[in-house]
Amino acid sequence: MSCRPILFLFQRAKTISDLLQLQSLILKTALDHDPFVICYLILSSSSISIRFTRLLFEKLPIVPPLFSWNTIIRSYATSSDPIESVNLFSKLQRIGLVPDHFTFPFVLKACGICSIIHHGEAVHSMVLKMGLASDKYIRNTLLAMYAACNEIALARQVFDEMALRDVASWSSMIAAYVSCNRPLEAIMVFRHMKKMNEMPNSITLAKYAALWMLGGYARTSRND
Repeated sequence: MSCRPILFLFQRAKTISDLLQLQSLILKTALDHDPFVICYLILSSSSISIRFTRLLFEKLPIVPPLFSWNTIIRSYATSSDPIESVNLFSKLQRIGLVPDHFTFPFVLKACGICSIIHHGEAVHSMVLKMGLASDKYIRNTLLAMYAACNEIALARQVFDEMALRDVASWSSMIAAYVSCNRPLEAIMVFRHMKKMNEMPNSITLAKYAALWMLGGYARTSRND
């Protein structure tokens, strides 16, 4: 049986009941070994229930394609149980799969949320070994991860090593200084951002406005 009719049904799946029916159809039509179908199954279920997605994931008769690993790692990174992103990342490596530039931002985000700096540093080492340090999304999540773990010096090192910075980079560095009650450094980064003709977005301005809550140093921003 062609997988096209099933792929159409994936787009219409809205509930766990829909997914169970699809799973049954996939088994009956012997498409449970088709990597393309598996990717669609995991992608569709991840937007409905992460718990159900994990059950499907663990019972697959084949090793899931990397796309499916990235999907579930991303889902856990934004869930109430982000440590599972890190656990799945470790499992991915144990079975011999190689993460790609889509994998790293998700697991780094989870490391930051969980404040597990040792895992974050290990992931950073992998990024360097694989030559992915120039990827802007990975760079920005590295910076944010170190900031979330209160490793401001390491966050600043990542920031300073960036050949090109975007508004997310500047915002993350400002936010890092604000969260550590270092308003003077935050103001300096904001001023440097303006000198580089980088336009702040609403997130940057919100972080900068938070400086006023820190008192003293914030008065120096009135001339900006």
